[in-house]
Amino acid sequence: MSRPVTDRRHPGRTAQPHRRLRGEAGVTAIEYGLLAALLAVGVLASVSATGTSLEELYTAWTGAVMHVLPSRR
Repeated sequence: MSRPVTDRRHPGRTAQPHRRLRGEAGVTAIEYGLLAALLAVGVLASVSATGTSLEELYTAWTGAVMHVLPSRR
């Protein structure tokens, strides 16, 4: 029966085979880029869908605040 190979840097742990393959950093960068693009599409879609209603809400708030504040003349 063979003994498991232990990691010298962390005694008590079993050594893990190298999971890093050549070029993995490039693949990770592409994945992050795709994730950022998907997030940007989601943000743009939500902003364009709510843009008009937010403008109306801002106009209503501005009108209410200007009505309450004393006028500066």
